[in-house]
Amino acid sequence: MESLFLNLVRIIKQQDETLAELLNTAEKHNLALRKNYTRLVLSSANQQEELSYKLKHQGRKLEAAKRQLAGEYGIAEKAGLSVFIRYASEPLATDLKKASQSLKDKLLRLSEINSLNGVLARRGQVFTEKLLRIMSPSGGSIYMGSGRLKKESKPLQILDSTI
Repeated sequence: MESLFLNLVRIIKQQDETLAELLNTAEKHNLALRKNYTRLVLSSANQQEELSYKLKHQGRKLEAAKRQLAGEYGIAEKAGLSVFIRYASEPLATDLKKASQSLKDKLLRLSEINSLNGVLARRGQVFTEKLLRIMSPSGGSIYMGSGRLKKESKPLQILDSTI
């Protein structure tokens, strides 16, 4: 039984490490949005996506470990970690409490940063749309829903480069 709890602790610690990386990447993304570093915005978004897939995979492992423990102790499969902690030995229960609290703290911070990043991204979209309206003499939207140009006409020449 102890090995099942050790496996649970190991998975939760892996998730905690992945969340720490994800939190760091989200903060980089936030900085990139605030400073308008487009390359960093794209690379940090790609990193976040990779880490999210990794976290999802770890979540499936966690659910499998919880199912296995639930079967051994006759606990509901969807029970929270607090229920499993009651059945663990004292040192493992302490490890589980610390790891789960660390996960909770990181998830709250990640949620805050992601909300702020969403606001910054929407602000950037509004700015871009206004800039496009200024540059488009015909008014209206330049792009179709697919992202392609509605009409590919000769671009508006802002500067006359002839001598």
